[in-house]
Amino acid sequence: MDWKLPVIKRLVLVGVISLIGLLQADCDSAVRLSCERARLAWGQVLSLNLARSHQVESLVESMRERLPAERELLDEVAAARDGVHAAMADGGSIADGQRFRACERAELRLSAASARLYEMIKRYPRVTTDSRLMGQLRALQQLEDRIVVARSDFNSAVR
Repeated sequence: MDWKLPVIKRLVLVGVISLIGLLQADCDSAVRLSCERARLAWGQVLSLNLARSHQVESLVESMRERLPAERELLDEVAAARDGVHAAMADGGSIADGQRFRACERAELRLSAASARLYEMIKRYPRVTTDSRLMGQLRALQQLEDRIVVARSDFNSAVR
């Protein structure tokens, strides 16, 4: 009976070690899955921001034709758009904190400039009656809403 105790201890020890290995493998898998979700969510944010910057460009050009007196604000919006393109050309990597923050700052700058653009458009009734321009504006606002959702999804993925 003496010889059974060491065998039982060995079997329990092997079982515990195996269980620890399985738990660690499951943890590693969960971490990889979480990282992949974050990368996909960030890719969606980048994609939507690129689409927004193209829509902003189109809207700004339409506004330049109709409101040349608002050149300063339109130049500011165009510069913010260029900032998003520059940050995204750099990759906007979520792995590099400095590049990520630069991309985030560029996005926020474009959002703020777009908000000022919306306010400026409201001041010109002749512009708000142009159905093509208002369609562009609605499309841009819908894209802004999708960006808010994508950012929220990204934030949830990295938690």
